[in-house]
Amino acid sequence: MKKTFLFCSFLFTMLIFSEAAFAQLKIGNNITKVDPNASLEVEGVTNGRRFRIDKSTAQITIRDGSQENGRVLTSDAQGRASWKQIYSTSLAPFSRAIYYGAYTDVLENGIAQTIIYPNISVLIGEWSVDPIGLIVGTTGNYDIRTRLEMVNSAGCTGTSLMSLSVNMIRNGVVLENSGTDDRLAPVYAENFVYNVSVLGGALGGDRIGFSIKADIKNPQPGCTTKVVAGSFQMVYQN
Repeated sequence: MKKTFLFCSFLFTMLIFSEAAFAQLKIGNNITKVDPNASLEVEGVTNGRRFRIDKSTAQITIRDGSQENGRVLTSDAQGRASWKQIYSTSLAPFSRAIYYGAYTDVLENGIAQTIIYPNISVLIGEWSVDPIGLIVGTTGNYDIRTRLEMVNSAGCTGTSLMSLSVNMIRNGVVLENSGTDDRLAPVYAENFVYNVSVLGGALGGDRIGFSIKADIKNPQPGCTTKVVAGSFQMVYQN
């Protein structure tokens, strides 16, 4: 009878501890101090470093010393995770496209030309290839830029006055005033670089590109301007 009682007591004790074990598990130096609101805790040797799963919400807490407000969990090539501040450039690998080799015909007064970008440098994410623009795969806000290398011919001696406007194109429609619009200035024989940056939204399936238009006063014979090189990029922001 005594043996039966001892066995039942042992079994009852094991059931109690088994239920507690299924409810909570802690691994670390101080296993006697258990967070009652956690179903799992893993402590590091350094004080305050731990991994925790909330019993009620299943929310995960990772405190490794790199955590700060607004940071996100990232991994290195070996799979080691840490908290890091994320910037737009950090998101680029997930959705980024760069074209180069920009060119146009000679610019004519008041006529907008679509800038051609025939070569692909980077294409990461959901994009479709199109030399007159990028076809967006993911809806969101994008940093949209073009860098144009331009040439005024040797016949330009300052007689002509010209202003340039470079605007974004969405699905074949020029979005006026979306880019830049210069004041009239004398045109001299020179090479120059023209940069445009637009922060704008795009829907999946939108074709995005750039157009350029010249406003020319007192046109000088033998004076021409055109795009001879350059790049176009879109980087996902949010």
